[in-house]
Amino acid sequence: MAGVYQALAEVASDPGLKRRLKTLAVTEKRHAEAWAELLVACGVELPNRRPGFTARFLAGLARVAGIGPALALAAIPLAFAVWWPMHALGLAMYAAFPSRVDVRGPMAMLRVFATMLYLAPPILASAVIAILTHNAIGAVAAGLALLVLQGLGFFEISVRRIRENGAALSTLERAA
Repeated sequence: MAGVYQALAEVASDPGLKRRLKTLAVTEKRHAEAWAELLVACGVELPNRRPGFTARFLAGLARVAGIGPALALAAIPLAFAVWWPMHALGLAMYAAFPSRVDVRGPMAMLRVFATMLYLAPPILASAVIAILTHNAIGAVAAGLALLVLQGLGFFEISVRRIRENGAALSTLERAA
């Protein structure tokens, strides 16, 4: 990511944005160097790396279309990391309580409560990591990783439940 931030900083026209992107690039480079030192200490041979395709592509896009579209495109993995687990939660709620009329009343409250419970561990993990490491970017990354893992777990549970009770769920859905 250091290469992406550096490439975007080189084409940014706003001095404040340029400074923030350069700071992010330095921070990410420091993280990469720390991991490289750790891996070398464990006997792992590191390959020579040059700026990746993503960094070159986003820098080219920023030169042609401006920094806004490039930053929006760079945020897609983050958006997916949030969107996908929430859809997995929706599937899990359907697998647990199949019904067409679950948008009002007690089912709506159950959905809100389940969503809060679902988001609590990543938020708490992010807060604890931020406090212990004083690294906000790492804390957010850890929270998103936990959210994605929870989504995988909910997805697997949902698929198993629907496989076991698929016909019953279909029949109940058609009867409603």
